[in-house]
Amino acid sequence: KIEDNIIGADASLTNKISNDIGIFIVEGANRNTIRWNTIGGSLSRGIMVTGFASSNVLWRNYIGTNGAGGIKMPNKVGIGLLNSNFNTIANNKVWYNETGIYEENGENYISNNDITENTGNTGIHLVKSFSEIIGNIITKDCTDAIKCESGSDPTIRLNNIFDNKGFGLVNTDQVVKINATNNWWGTASGPINKTIGNVSAGNWLSSESKLTVLAARDTLYISESGTDSM
Repeated sequence: KIEDNIIGADASLTNKISNDIGIFIVEGANRNTIRWNTIGGSLSRGIMVTGFASSNVLWRNYIGTNGAGGIKMPNKVGIGLLNSNFNTIANNKVWYNETGIYEENGENYISNNDITENTGNTGIHLVKSFSEIIGNIITKDCTDAIKCESGSDPTIRLNNIFDNKGFGLVNTDQVVKINATNNWWGTASGPINKTIGNVSAGNWLSSESKLTVLAARDTLYISESGTDSM
């Protein structure tokens, strides 16, 4: 386990300490739990999972900010996933980074994260990836909420995608049709002018998807509308 650390600042979070990668998970590092960490100031990635590392859980970390969201500690990329599969990225607060989550050549589970006010590329950027993106809040990003490239074919559902300056979803590969049904796009009228490319975004939600994030300290993951024995 890697837990309860402050990376990229002192204990008061007032003095920033720059680093290249905050937490680096590489080949052979499987089935680890990374939780309750506050990570900022990374010149590359706040958390990086690479080298076919799998079955790790990144849960309730504060990446680019603190728990209250009142401090800006941007990373170039909040969470990076490269050549890694079957990892769970859930219930993290990913705020104020250049890119919130960047994934290349991966198939992971990205769920119930709060991805807000990322200032550069996108909230979530996928390249050659096939992840499930479920139940996230993706809002107020300076460009697009989700961008898919190079044959990426994720499943995108039950997310709240709204108030981003660019598109809610961009698919640059015209051969692949991305399934983005059952999402909330900010209005009851759906994803009008909010997607571009080959996207199936029908059956949209007419109101926000309700996410359950109440959990005891020893809980690793709760699915949407799930509860915890507290």
